[in-house]
Amino acid sequence: VDRGEGSAEGAEMPFLSVHLRRKDFISFHPDDYGTTKEVATALSRATAEHNLGLVVLATDGDPGEVAELRSELAALRPEVTVVQFRAPPASAFGGTALSPSEVAVVDQILASRGKVFIGSKHSWFSYVIHFERRVRGYPASADFDLSKAAVMPHVLM
Repeated sequence: VDRGEGSAEGAEMPFLSVHLRRKDFISFHPDDYGTTKEVATALSRATAEHNLGLVVLATDGDPGEVAELRSELAALRPEVTVVQFRAPPASAFGGTALSPSEVAVVDQILASRGKVFIGSKHSWFSYVIHFERRVRGYPASADFDLSKAAVMPHVLM
């Protein structure tokens, strides 16, 4: 059921949700994805433009890349915090851990609820989040693709 633009449930959730593909996407689409510093610049611009102090990140990037992104963003906007969903240990569920697919579902739900969403160009996962946001009533103007073009000021301003 499409609720119509402007009727988003949870629109008051004050965070920037980001789906950042790395790994194979960087090799398959080298002209579309920026460096970690360029991504941090785009996130800095988006959080400033939309007055957000929290970034909820869904990524396949390795921990080193995530740490570098946090560091680069902190240098630009120290008041912004970057968080990721981390599955609780198996002991929290009676010995059963969440599968990677279940973790992805949680990431998708979180990403679909941000005030603004930045997804990865060419990504089916990002496309599904964009679609979910339309169904929930978020305006298309609150969604962006994170590609090299996204580091240009006119894209996020």
